[in-house]
Amino acid sequence: VNETIQGIEVVKYKKVNDRYYVFAVLNKAKYLSGLRVVLDQLWNRINSLVTNARKYANEGRIFAAIENYTDAQVYVIPFYTKKAFYDGLSPAPFFVTENITLSELVSEVRNILTGVNIKVASGDKQAAKAGGVLMEPISFYAYFKNAGKKVKIPIPNFPLTVKYEDGTVIERGSTNADGVLESYVVALPISSKYVKVYARPNLARLPSVYKKHLKKAEGIA
Repeated sequence: VNETIQGIEVVKYKKVNDRYYVFAVLNKAKYLSGLRVVLDQLWNRINSLVTNARKYANEGRIFAAIENYTDAQVYVIPFYTKKAFYDGLSPAPFFVTENITLSELVSEVRNILTGVNIKVASGDKQAAKAGGVLMEPISFYAYFKNAGKKVKIPIPNFPLTVKYEDGTVIERGSTNADGVLESYVVALPISSKYVKVYARPNLARLPSVYKKHLKKAEGIA
């Protein structure tokens, strides 16, 4: 075994032939003191990441929020593993202001993604000759809206793919600071009826476990 545990003290040792036998005891006070320092560091890191993630979400910076939530997950398991040891030895458990678990972090990411909306801000229902460019660009507005709240927060730098209804890509771009992407569309004779144009999130690097929560995030013109 090659392990360092703060608080262990060697009381005595004895050599028998070619072996050493060591009797050691754990100084619980020293061990808990060192463990508390580690717990403080882990908790401060987790709490900071989650607090900023919630702040970013309320500002519409959903990518920064998701990144923080993902980073926080790395520290959660080590924190609660060490906390279990501390609470088992200490007369008083390590205090936390709230329980931040892996399932809760995943749930908060899911709530962010389900709050993403895309709608047509302008340029809907235009007409033009086949092969001609529409008179006005179609503007898609991406915004974040928390469940139960009326405030719509623009999502800047949100990557979108704009397509015709047959899947042909018109363009790939990102929203501006106001959460808007303007797309200049050519009228194509895809069907005898009005042709639909879709704007959907273009998040190739988003983990598949989260992508299903964005299925309703699309604008249709």
